[in-house]
Amino acid sequence: MSAESAGLSLTQRLQSLWSDDRQGVYAVLLGSRVPGLGARLEDADIDDWGLLWSGALDPAEREAAPCLVRLRRDSEFTQWLLSDAATSHGDWGLLLCSRHSFVDMRTHGRALCEASLADGSELRLDWADPAVLQALLPLAPPQQLAWLFTGVESIVIATARQWSRLSLALGRLQVQRSDLLAAA
Repeated sequence: MSAESAGLSLTQRLQSLWSDDRQGVYAVLLGSRVPGLGARLEDADIDDWGLLWSGALDPAEREAAPCLVRLRRDSEFTQWLLSDAATSHGDWGLLLCSRHSFVDMRTHGRALCEASLADGSELRLDWADPAVLQALLPLAPPQQLAWLFTGVESIVIATARQWSRLSLALGRLQVQRSDLLAAA
């Protein structure tokens, strides 16, 4: 089910993300899409961050790995992510609103990155790729949707022009899209 809503400003979007004091706002950033992400995170005003690919990673893998970041509402990094990065890095990743701790969210994110094939081999997935997620979620069976949304109130795909909020209600995917108003 998809719904369209009126456009909101970036300030209004930020307020809506932090409207529930009991939940945190996390970003899953695709390192392969945001050059220099590791260095930017080292100096960022964020609460915590960690890679979602586990195990020993070579430097190229560390650079490309998706990472989970717990955002702060009024930080420069959050402002950069939702304005500049959304414009310059396209499908950089997504936002997760959750009442779970950073460690629980990282554990869940890491599990979503791993797939076992029929022959027993393991495969890494970039599950947080917005284009892939938007294409596959409407086709996913209820048990897969429930697994993805474990501990997640909503997933927000934020682009320079539109935000899509995905949630699960009564086992069904709900999608609400709204345009981003231009800054005055």
